[in-house]
Amino acid sequence: MPRLRHLLVLLLLAVAAPAVLAQQTQPARAPAVQRIVSPGGIEAWFLPDRSLPILAISLSFPGGTAQDRAGREGASDLMAQLLTEGAGEFDAETFRARLEDLATNLSVSAGRDSLNVSFRTLTRYREDALAMFRLALTQPRFDADAIDRAKERQLSAIARAATSPGDIARDLWWRAAFPDHPYGRTGDGTRASIAAIGADDLRAVWRAQVARDGVKIGVVGDIDGAALAPLLDALLGTLPAKAALAPVPAVAAAGAGDVLVVRRQQNQSVVVFGAPGLKRSDPDFEAAHLVNYILGGGGFSARLMREVREKAGLAYSVSTGLGTLDATGVVQGSVGTANAAVARSIAMIRSEFARMAAEGPTAAELDNAKRSVIDSFALNLDSTGRIAGFLVSLQRDGLGIDYMDRRAERFQRVTLADARRAAQRLFDPARLLFTVVGEPENLAATRDAPAAP
Repeated sequence: MPRLRHLLVLLLLAVAAPAVLAQQTQPARAPAVQRIVSPGGIEAWFLPDRSLPILAISLSFPGGTAQDRAGREGASDLMAQLLTEGAGEFDAETFRARLEDLATNLSVSAGRDSLNVSFRTLTRYREDALAMFRLALTQPRFDADAIDRAKERQLSAIARAATSPGDIARDLWWRAAFPDHPYGRTGDGTRASIAAIGADDLRAVWRAQVARDGVKIGVVGDIDGAALAPLLDALLGTLPAKAALAPVPAVAAAGAGDVLVVRRQQNQSVVVFGAPGLKRSDPDFEAAHLVNYILGGGGFSARLMREVREKAGLAYSVSTGLGTLDATGVVQGSVGTANAAVARSIAMIRSEFARMAAEGPTAAELDNAKRSVIDSFALNLDSTGRIAGFLVSLQRDGLGIDYMDRRAERFQRVTLADARRAAQRLFDPARLLFTVVGEPENLAATRDAPAAP
């Protein structure tokens, strides 16, 4: 795959630090992302790549598990699974076999705010593979036997999660942080909700979410813009013009100061912690990203790893990350440690949050974070599918079609004052909510944990 690697090198150079580019007389440039609009008005962001006979398409429809009705939790996830379990004249087994014969990968998943579709095929099978893709979106079957199999898979996943300390702690954190809000409900569903979901429910979710308005499309690969434009209409043109989505209210994570404990007999405890964060559109987001990298997102170079793991020897791993949703943002982290070390680990996490909020990062820490965040970015774009997905995420986040040309500069211009302001906004330890699963010693819960659904 030498020419795909060449494209990735160009992407890396395009997002490299301006100081590096300035040293090049004629710096290499990544191919420009093109905006393609079909005759029917469907827009896609497109990066041509003729180096390999591959076409990758990513779609993101607004919707997702936040749209699930009370008592029908898990419906969006089941619907996503069933879009590849038979369509048109093809039952599930025949549909899967046809995709395999066409060397085509098609997957659909439901996030909290979106229904996400990934498609990848070889150029020589493009027309037939796209016909199958179109059937999945426009004529899903929702056969009874396919629904039963999907439910069995989902119930097995729910049962596994019920025995996983990490899953229990994460699920509890979201329920406690977002009570009475769609983000606080489980996207996987419950045993009762999965049992209650029928074919009519799944068809209703499909009709509500799979529509043309709001869909974001990323395309990478062996095609040109003139051929892509009518293809978009052929793929999506018969879908409903408008989705039928319920509004998801703006919200901030609750539970400030709480420690919730689920007692389980095990030698170690799993701790999930988090607080309100920033939405992706916030002007301080780049600064917050850098400060989070310094505190808990930078692996072994992060403060939390250095203090909690290396100096105190309390945990193998501790980390934080920023999460962005349509209606909120969060900063969330986790640590696993021996029961006797849980209370001290929580105290150290609070202390490091407080130190970062009060002092911010050092100039040296900020410079190192900038280099790491800028230089490592394109290394994650290691396939046509991932690049197509990235083009979709740019659109969902409203970052602009030229973002790759501007990304490095956006991080480089973050000042120490910007970073300290973001740290004050983001890392107030009083806003942290901790959920603990295990038998932590010398740690009292501040209140009872809400019961699992």
